[in-house]
Amino acid sequence: MTEQSLGPFPCPKTPNGYQPIVKRLKDMIECNNWKDKFEQAVYDAQKTGVENMTNISCLTDYYNFLNYLVLWVPKENETGTFTFYTAENYNVDSYVVPQGGWLGHSFNEFFARKFLPGTRPIDGPSNPAIIVSAADSTFDGCCNINTDSIVYLKGLPWTIGELLADSKYSNDFAGGKFMHAFLAPYDYHRQHAPVDGKVLEAKVIPGQTYLEVNVKKNFNGKHRLIPTALDAPDSAGYQLTVSSVVLCVKGEEIGKDGKVVEGDEVKKGDEISYFQFGGSDIVLLFQAQSKVKILADIHKHYRVGEQIAIAHIAE
Repeated sequence: MTEQSLGPFPCPKTPNGYQPIVKRLKDMIECNNWKDKFEQAVYDAQKTGVENMTNISCLTDYYNFLNYLVLWVPKENETGTFTFYTAENYNVDSYVVPQGGWLGHSFNEFFARKFLPGTRPIDGPSNPAIIVSAADSTFDGCCNINTDSIVYLKGLPWTIGELLADSKYSNDFAGGKFMHAFLAPYDYHRQHAPVDGKVLEAKVIPGQTYLEVNVKKNFNGKHRLIPTALDAPDSAGYQLTVSSVVLCVKGEEIGKDGKVVEGDEVKKGDEISYFQFGGSDIVLLFQAQSKVKILADIHKHYRVGEQIAIAHIAE
C-alpha cells in the first residue's frame, strides 16, 4: 500500500479552502474555545518523536494534514493485498473462500471467515456431559463464582454481575464455575455452542471505544507508527470497540451455560455468533448443579469442538 506523505502539507489558498469535514472541525474548535487544548495536544504528540509528526507542529499544520488526508487515495499493491492471506498463522486453506476470491471484500469479512466443513470435528457429539471449546482460543484459567468474584478481561476488572449485565439469570450461577479464553487476531472468530440446549436469553452489551498505540523506535532510532511485525497486545485499549455478547443456553442435562438467539434450539458445535474488529475474549459460566470439571490446560490453544470440560451430572 502506498504510504501517506510525511509532509509538509500545503495550506489552502483561501481561509475557506479546507474540505467541508475539516472546516467543520475548525469551526467547532473555534466556537468552543478549544484552540489552546488542541495546540497543547499537537505539541505533546510531536514531543514523542513520532516520525509522522515531523511536519505537524501547530494546529494549522494539523488542519493542513487533515485536509491532505481527506483527499489522499491509498493504493494497494499485490504484496499488501495478500499480506494476511499468505500469513502462516491464518491457515487460509482451512476456510471458505468467497466466490471470486477475497479481492473486493473488507478485512472484517476476512476476519469473520467461515471454516471448511470437516475442519472442526466435535468431540462427544452425542454425550451431553462433554463440553467443548466455543471458539478457537487459548485457555486462560477458571475460578469459582461468588457475589464478589472479579475477573479480568483485557486488563479491565469485571464482576460477575457486570459481566451478565443485569441478566435475569445472573443469580443462577452462584457457586458455579467461570472460565475464560482469548482469541488472537489470526484465530477463527466465530463462536459455536459448547453444549446442546435452548437459548433462554441473548443480548449484546455495547462497549466503549479505545485506542492504545505503543510507539517503538526503528533501527534508525526514530519513533514510527508503522508496524514491522504483528504485535497486537491483548488489552482493551488495543481494540477499536470492546463489546460483549451474553447468551444463556440451558441444556437439559447440565443446566444453563452463560452465553445466542433467544428461543433457538442449538446443538453442540452449532455457530452462535461472531466477532469483528480485533482480538476477542470468550467466557463460559456454568451452574453449580452441573458439577463441571475443567480439563483444559492453561495457555493451551483449543479449536472449536475440542473437549475442554466435563459435567458430572447428578443422578
